[in-house]
Amino acid sequence: MSLHQNFKKGQRYNFTVCLEGPFFGGISTDWFVEWMEANIIFGAQKILIHNLSIPLYLEPYINYYERIGLLDVLPWDLRFWPTTNRSDIIRSNLQPMMIVDCQYRLQRYSKYVVFIDIDELIVPRSAMDKTWSDMIDHVSCPFRPQLFGARQLWFFKRSPQVENTNLITQDVMIRHTFIENFPNRSKYIADTTLLETKASVHSVFEGSENCTCVIPPKIGALHHYKQHVSYNETVRDDVMAKYKMELIKRIKLVKGKMQGTLGNQIP
Repeated sequence: MSLHQNFKKGQRYNFTVCLEGPFFGGISTDWFVEWMEANIIFGAQKILIHNLSIPLYLEPYINYYERIGLLDVLPWDLRFWPTTNRSDIIRSNLQPMMIVDCQYRLQRYSKYVVFIDIDELIVPRSAMDKTWSDMIDHVSCPFRPQLFGARQLWFFKRSPQVENTNLITQDVMIRHTFIENFPNRSKYIADTTLLETKASVHSVFEGSENCTCVIPPKIGALHHYKQHVSYNETVRDDVMAKYKMELIKRIKLVKGKMQGTLGNQIP
């Protein structure tokens, strides 16, 4: 696994995803592939992650996406950071640093940067929209925004499964009825040609409210997939069903290629 940035000199992407938290395991291969392929369907041409410790079982998949030019992995060394309260340090210090790093690293290469975590997806929710470009085109804004803000929807992994596809985005379609108010837990698509704001963690950019166009939830929203959230009022939400066949096809293709490479060793 190479730990480097392999953007082609002078190349510009329309959308790049920045994983806003450090990558340090605790994720299944199935969800990693589903997360990658969903973002690619939405329009991601490059995905950038900062690595603390990628587990061995994920390395073949990381290598695959690096090899085809869709993923860049940057090392993040914590040897000189305090060994106590690591999770607090990551949340309060490391994540803002990573967001700033993405912001300035990608300005030369990508028109938009999508800031999300590994258990989140910014989903075009209108029936007529498939990609982030479609979604942005349908957001009415009186000014040219630095940021497009996506309000958060909580989806419950432990809720009864609607389907049986082994895909989280297809099987988990029960969410809390409440939509988080902007900017609480919102995530963003940033226009790098205009961006002049300060990074934070859950609201991503402090002081960004006056330069952000909030995406109406019927057009797009942040889908956050959690093991359990203590809300009582829930609703079925099958917006992701429109991607079912393409997701299944793409994931089978990746798994088939991995099977051919690893044989019976595939995780």
